[in-house]
Amino acid sequence: MSTQPVPNANDQLDHIPAMGFMLLTTASLLFVISTSEASNLEASERSGYRGCGLRLKGCGKGQVCAKGNWISICVRPQPVGGMCGTHYTTVCVPGAQCTKNKCSKTMPLGGLCTDPFWLCAKGTTCNGKFCAKTVGLGEKCDAKGIFCAKGTTCDGKICTKTVGLGARCDGVGLLCRSGLSCFGKPGKKRCHELIGLDGYCDSQLQVCKAGLKCRCKADQKCFRYVCSKTIGDGGKCEGVALACDFGLLCLGPRGKKICRKPMGLGGYCDSPYLDCKAGLKCTCKAGLKCSRLVCSKTIVEGGKCEGAGLVCYTGLLCVGLEGKKICRKPSGVGGRCDEPTWVCSKGLTCNGKYCTKTVGLGKRCNNIGLVCKTGLTCFGRPGKKSCAKLMGLGGKCDLPFWPCKAGLKCNGEICTKTVGDGGKCEGKGLVCEKGKRCVGLKGKKICSKPMEYGGRCEEPTWVCKEGLVCKTVGSYKFCLD
Repeated sequence: MSTQPVPNANDQLDHIPAMGFMLLTTASLLFVISTSEASNLEASERSGYRGCGLRLKGCGKGQVCAKGNWISICVRPQPVGGMCGTHYTTVCVPGAQCTKNKCSKTMPLGGLCTDPFWLCAKGTTCNGKFCAKTVGLGEKCDAKGIFCAKGTTCDGKICTKTVGLGARCDGVGLLCRSGLSCFGKPGKKRCHELIGLDGYCDSQLQVCKAGLKCRCKADQKCFRYVCSKTIGDGGKCEGVALACDFGLLCLGPRGKKICRKPMGLGGYCDSPYLDCKAGLKCTCKAGLKCSRLVCSKTIVEGGKCEGAGLVCYTGLLCVGLEGKKICRKPSGVGGRCDEPTWVCSKGLTCNGKYCTKTVGLGKRCNNIGLVCKTGLTCFGRPGKKSCAKLMGLGGKCDLPFWPCKAGLKCNGEICTKTVGDGGKCEGKGLVCEKGKRCVGLKGKKICSKPMEYGGRCEEPTWVCKEGLVCKTVGSYKFCLD
């Protein structure tokens, strides 16, 4: 049975005469609307509709109560896909909702969505058949409609990702590929390659199988590591992947090697089956003539070095007063050497306080550690000084290795001295100051300022300025044009 809209109260007002309507009070208007609503309800019931609401009976089978602004009537609801929302009487069947004037049904995760009016619930999408949800790495995938994100696979009801050698594997859902094992400290685990007996394990991403240890291969010089079996004291240690137990060494001639306990400090180590503990070296015992070899300990800088088997580290010397000797690094150029434990490096000399090195012409110097040879002077700007030979007046000069002595100036590769007015100017390197000329009789020349126009010029040291001529006027001579 199709539904028919029921006229509302406002439609009924059209039947009231205009003049009468204008005279109605608010109370009268409400009375008219109520009367009209009641008339609509009666008209609806006569048309096959049934009223419903708080004071009325419920609707019949297959009907629902459609509630209007003033009245409610029983109508047959629209199925999924039917029109809705165009009038208060066009309602959807229970369990459906009105979406864009069409009745639709919300489908749960995993529900079918093949009908255009079967809409997937929030957070899910239709994959063409089911309402689906995509979850990421480590999330559960144990229900219909849940799919793992691209690059992951549902394995054991969890979205997993297979990673390769060296990849992190301590997160939920991260699995090492076949042949690899997840190994390491919590939070820092990575996929490692499991290695069997005699297999190489010298990579950080290789671990030995249970019962094996990663140790140096064969000889004591460790070039590569292999997964090996542990041998006890006295046991033979030659063979494929055989290694002595912790604290033991594989010693002896080829073909007869056995695991032996190493010797401590001062112990003899001059037999094929004797060797030193880690950190010790097999060196000559005391004196220069080596009669027996003993296990010695290398001492770092500042450590005591008096006693059997104590040897200073390479580059250090055992220095100091008797009974108080320690290993010290010799001082370099400019280093202190005024204490018993402060000695200079080979090739340097202690000048009483600092270690010095003598350098030649053109070499860098600093007057503390780098000292110039006799006859040379440390010359130049701070930080850029070098050994140079100071040249005297008239000497040939060339920077930076042949500078002039103090008070002289290198002028045209000659060390010169500037002479003032009246000063003697005969001799190599003597130059009159600006504006003066070296004039006078031989052996008596001095620096003198040339005379201006009209100046006297009868004396040997009175000369005219350039462009003027000394002429006799009466009993005197003057500088004239």
